[in-house]
Amino acid sequence: MTINKWLNADKVVESFMLYCYSKLSDDQIEENLMEFREDMRIGLSKKLKRENPLPEPESFRDEDVVHQREVEIKKELDKNDNLLMDTMINKLRLGKDDWKKMLGIDTTTT
Repeated sequence: MTINKWLNADKVVESFMLYCYSKLSDDQIEENLMEFREDMRIGLSKKLKRENPLPEPESFRDEDVVHQREVEIKKELDKNDNLLMDTMINKLRLGKDDWKKMLGIDTTTT
């Protein structure tokens, strides 16, 4: 029997990520989560600005429209930021043995 017949590659990757987290302290996980949050916010901001470009600056001088665009982008970032953090904190299982559970390894006998 080859490994490909009984091993789900997606579950192996997911369990490896959880395994890596199991080796980190709570402080390290929190620090990584906050860094990830900021990187996601920056990336989403760039994406929103690309998808909602302002007209050419030479022909466009309305500061109210520029300000309104920035306000709308900030609102969207805040909404997604809160959703991301709620999902990460409430739905991710970051326990020390969760990587074993992903592979179906009995953690009561180890």
